[in-house]
Amino acid sequence: MSSPAVLSSLLSCLPPRPPTPPREADHDATAPVKPTLGSGDSRLSLHTPPGFQSPASSSATDSASRRIRKKVGFSVQAEYKDPPVYTDGVTQHPTPVSLPRSASKPVKSILKATNQVPNLLEPATANDCDPSDFQLNLGAMLESTVQQLAGGDRESKLDAYLMLTRAWKASNNLPDRVALQEKMGLFTQFMQRDVVARTSEGNLDTSLVNHALNLLNTFLHFPAIASTISNDFGVFIIDHCIRSFEDVSTPKDTARRLMQVISLQNFSPKVMSSDRVARLVSSLHNIEEHLKGKSIVLSRIFVYRKLVQQSRQPMIAHSDWLLDLFTDMLSNLRDIRSAAISLGLEAAFSIGHEKQLSRKVMEILNLAYEDRRYIQYYEERLRAMAKDKHESAVVPEIWSVVILLLRVRLDKWEYAGPWLHIIQNCFNSVDFPTKIAANRAWGRLTYLMHLEEPVSPKDLATLTRPFISQLRRKSSGKPLEEELRQAVLGGICNLFYYAFKPNTNSTLLETYWDTSVKPVLSKLLDRTAESAEDNRHQATAILTGLFDCLTPRRWRVDHIVETALVKPAELPAIDPKWIRRNAGRVFAAIEPILEQDFLAMARTDTTTFALWRTLVSAVASAAAKEIKVSKDTALFVTEALNLLQRIWERGLPNQDGAEPSVLEFLLAVQAYLKAMISSLGLPPFTEKSGKHQAPAKAPLHTLFSMLSTLPPGVPDDKEFAEFFGLDLLSGIPMDIPLPYGTWLLVAENILCWLEPIQNSHHSSGSGGETPVGHDYRDIVKVLERGIRSTPNLPPKHWESLFFAAFKRAREETGDAGVAMVMIEPLAKVLVDQPATGGTNDKQLNRARLYKVVNEVLEDLYTNFGPTNAEQSARLLRELGGFFDRCNRQLFLKAMAALQDGFLPWFQDSQRLLGSQSSAVLASTKSLWDKLSHLISEVEHPERHLQCLGPFFRASFASCHRAIVNASISLWNRLFENVGHIDYPEDLKAALVQLQLHADIILPGLETSSVEDAMEVEADDQDVQCQIALEFSHSQHQEEDSTPASAEDCPKPASAEQPMHASVQQPLTEEEEVQNMIPTTNTTGSVAMVDQAETAAPKPVEKIMNLFRSGLDELRTARLSRQEVYQIEDMFMDMKRELYEAERRGRA
Repeated sequence: MSSPAVLSSLLSCLPPRPPTPPREADHDATAPVKPTLGSGDSRLSLHTPPGFQSPASSSATDSASRRIRKKVGFSVQAEYKDPPVYTDGVTQHPTPVSLPRSASKPVKSILKATNQVPNLLEPATANDCDPSDFQLNLGAMLESTVQQLAGGDRESKLDAYLMLTRAWKASNNLPDRVALQEKMGLFTQFMQRDVVARTSEGNLDTSLVNHALNLLNTFLHFPAIASTISNDFGVFIIDHCIRSFEDVSTPKDTARRLMQVISLQNFSPKVMSSDRVARLVSSLHNIEEHLKGKSIVLSRIFVYRKLVQQSRQPMIAHSDWLLDLFTDMLSNLRDIRSAAISLGLEAAFSIGHEKQLSRKVMEILNLAYEDRRYIQYYEERLRAMAKDKHESAVVPEIWSVVILLLRVRLDKWEYAGPWLHIIQNCFNSVDFPTKIAANRAWGRLTYLMHLEEPVSPKDLATLTRPFISQLRRKSSGKPLEEELRQAVLGGICNLFYYAFKPNTNSTLLETYWDTSVKPVLSKLLDRTAESAEDNRHQATAILTGLFDCLTPRRWRVDHIVETALVKPAELPAIDPKWIRRNAGRVFAAIEPILEQDFLAMARTDTTTFALWRTLVSAVASAAAKEIKVSKDTALFVTEALNLLQRIWERGLPNQDGAEPSVLEFLLAVQAYLKAMISSLGLPPFTEKSGKHQAPAKAPLHTLFSMLSTLPPGVPDDKEFAEFFGLDLLSGIPMDIPLPYGTWLLVAENILCWLEPIQNSHHSSGSGGETPVGHDYRDIVKVLERGIRSTPNLPPKHWESLFFAAFKRAREETGDAGVAMVMIEPLAKVLVDQPATGGTNDKQLNRARLYKVVNEVLEDLYTNFGPTNAEQSARLLRELGGFFDRCNRQLFLKAMAALQDGFLPWFQDSQRLLGSQSSAVLASTKSLWDKLSHLISEVEHPERHLQCLGPFFRASFASCHRAIVNASISLWNRLFENVGHIDYPEDLKAALVQLQLHADIILPGLETSSVEDAMEVEADDQDVQCQIALEFSHSQHQEEDSTPASAEDCPKPASAEQPMHASVQQPLTEEEEVQNMIPTTNTTGSVAMVDQAETAAPKPVEKIMNLFRSGLDELRTARLSRQEVYQIEDMFMDMKRELYEAERRGRA
């Protein structure tokens, strides 16, 4: 809406409009009748009105003819004109015109669609910068509207109200709140002025009043706008509504709009005071005395509902509206009846719990109506409506509203019998919608009876009876029958929803179970019923919901407000301790389900398995804090095993002509037991019950006795044997400790299966058999259980099963197969390292295997002694065989993965491999020979120094001369023809140290650089290589009994000379330590102490004596871990001081 200045500028730009047809029907009689056009088209003469001038004749007339009255004719020939061109970019805007509603609607062409005019209230169309643009902003429009409303022209006011109302209704979102808030005070003043406007004759100006009320209702429709309306205006409009409702002269249309104002408002309690609400209810209650009609009654119902939501206490205190509610629920008009029922339910659930309201309802129902009470009249009307097919479906709804508002117990109400007879007729109706509505209404009665006081067994039986009766009915195949069935099942769940609400007394739980659950399940699990299978699934779902105490869900007392039908998953969980204590009741309910559908236990995705798992989990939850198995838990396990025994003795069930599967039956038994053991653990099966009588047997003994007999229909074959052995043990969780007797029983059965006589039955090439990998996977699981959960198992039993399985697996699958099937999975168990995402399983298992080997080799060397010498030698020999069989392309990777384990044996830094361990030393040197041979075959070894470096460093630093000589020889052979080598720093340091004492090739390292490096780094490098060479040279001197010379130092062995040719007889540890102390002065390449030092060995002897005494003490000592750590720290300090002493000696 633009301002008058803008409108005037727009109108000045318009060209003159073409002539319009006159409103008069008569024409100038003096005008001569023009002849028809001379064309051959006869339609022109038929449709041309009299007195029409053709274009030719009109052009011949002079200007005098223009002063006579204009005659307008119509032609069937279309004449098109270009649209007017507006100068300066000014576009014409339509202006509002005061027309009747029918005339004010936009004209729609039947030839083409009209262009959509943009909404001026939308933010996208606003332009605050250019008020002359066609996209006018909201501020300019509001300003123009305010000017119109402030003026005295009635038509302008109508136009302003109409424009604002239509603009707000067409707006998709809220207009500018700030701009509107600034004008809201003016708008409320204008509306306050115009809602009471009167004409000059003194009558109410209905049109202006209605337009003002329409704008007010539009404002109230937007909460953000309605919140800006002041309380003073709210008080005025409510008081004005009350006066208008009481005024007999108020037009019906105006009264309807005023009711709409009240139903839309959200005024504060200061406005909607108790007195004002009382006067409003009274005026609405009496409005039908002068205003009648469907719209008035509907509007009044909407007002009542709004007041119930907004002003609860005043509506409870002033109850005149209740009589209107009861009357409107019996209306013959469907819309009024439905609105009244909705109002009744709203009132019943929101304020029905107030006793004052219940007393008001009772007073109304006890009022005299004609010659009887009003409740009797109501009963008669409902019975009559129940017989009418078109009205019977609403009878249960009305019935439930009365019950909810009355809030009286049936056994204390004198009209309970006739009132229940009404709903009984609805249950027995032939109309399915009526039956469905009756089930919903019955659910509301269930909610009411469980709301406050405990339900007596008699009342609970009354609530349960209609559902049982409907479950007996046979299917008729009608379309709405399935919907009725769902309503019945939803009503049953609703009954259990409120009967087993949280914190219900355990005594009441027993009553509710026996009175409601037991008869309902008995009917649902009737095998003779037509839909027996579906009934069983429904019963399973209901029990699962009642037993599920692990799934969190919220119980709400007002669940009935949303729907009277409850799903099984929404049922509250019964107290787990009650379930455990009443195992007899529980198993009596679930036994028919397991008997009828036991094979479904073999599949974890079935409802039967879910029921059993949920039940066992509930019992486990109740027993979670038990230190010792309670009597209730033992009773539950006994009942469970008794049920399994009955199923076991019955054997394979019949499946309607289909042959049952033996394997499926055994898997179902396994799943049954596995669910119990995984949840309850082993103590309930191993502890004996019964203290006052003769000693009872443990449930585990009963279980094994039962399973030792063949059930009917199950043959004594491989499947049953595997079930009794592997499958039965697999039912026990891996992390539960077991007595090794159980493990040994299974292992002995497996050993019999692995006997050579069985080879023909388990060959890898037999067709149609289970793959070999599956059999050995089960054996590996038994071996894994022996490691993880059988702590007292003697090693010899485990090793017996392992080597037997290893031998058979190697015979059938080869080395690669046994590594994949057995070694790698067991290595995973030994390392006990969780897998990480994104790593290949085979590579991860191989890494675990290498890690296990390294840890075993390191442990054997650290704890080396006579007890593990044989094991060490055997493992080193097996490791050599592994490298012999290793793929040459993967050799370096395998060596790098395992070198942390065997390099300590090569270096022998603790000098453990003496004369008492000749076999271990021989195995070590044999392994070194094999690795040396494989390394010599590597192409371009200079490229693999990162991998070979640790091997050479350990070999150069070895305490055994043969290994040192052989390693120098190997190095020279590998790199004698290499021009340049990129040495790793640690290997470079070892080579520089070694070059001082041996003839070794170092490509790329000049002598000067070697000497400089020695001078700079000599103090920080490890001198173990030098000590080893000194020891070897000293040993050589003693054996030859000749003075030391330069030829006595270690020299590289020739390529043709095997390493074993240079192996000397190993010495004991003490001899080797003593020989490390030089006694003579030599001039060879080996650095020796001078004669002065050997002449005065007193400090050295003192230190050696201290070491000997400490070593003797250590052989018999018993130390804690912390003490060992302290001694290790001292050893490190001593080693550092030893090197410092050697450096001082060289200086």
